[in-house]
Amino acid sequence: MVTHQIKIIANIHSDRAYSIVSNVTNWSNWVPVLASPPALLNGIAGVGAEYSFPSKSRSAQDETLLKIIELKPNREMKWQYSGGMTGWGCMKLAPKDQATEISMEEEVFTPAIPAQIFASLLEQGASNLKLFLDNTKNP
Repeated sequence: MVTHQIKIIANIHSDRAYSIVSNVTNWSNWVPVLASPPALLNGIAGVGAEYSFPSKSRSAQDETLLKIIELKPNREMKWQYSGGMTGWGCMKLAPKDQATEISMEEEVFTPAIPAQIFASLLEQGASNLKLFLDNTKNP
């Protein structure tokens, strides 16, 4: 089991940041192991939505599923993983001057990926997210 916490500050308004990060289909823009955008499986938007994560490194039987378990608009989202990777994650957003502080925490079991490599991938994903949000224009 790997537990990892990351905090970034992105130069984007918190409402805009939340609208981007809470849409799980956007995650392939910064998550380094996603081969393509996650697919919505059950047609539900918001809490209860289930997504399939296409991995660059795992076979179809190792597919990871993500389910949204809590949303607090413009502030927080929580999810749980099952399938090829199990565990949970949480992302909290807070306004900070003209920017947004994003805190992410995940606790996952990844049998196919060693813990050190997974932690490195999370760090890379956080850096990618900051760059993506910094380059997104506020409306």
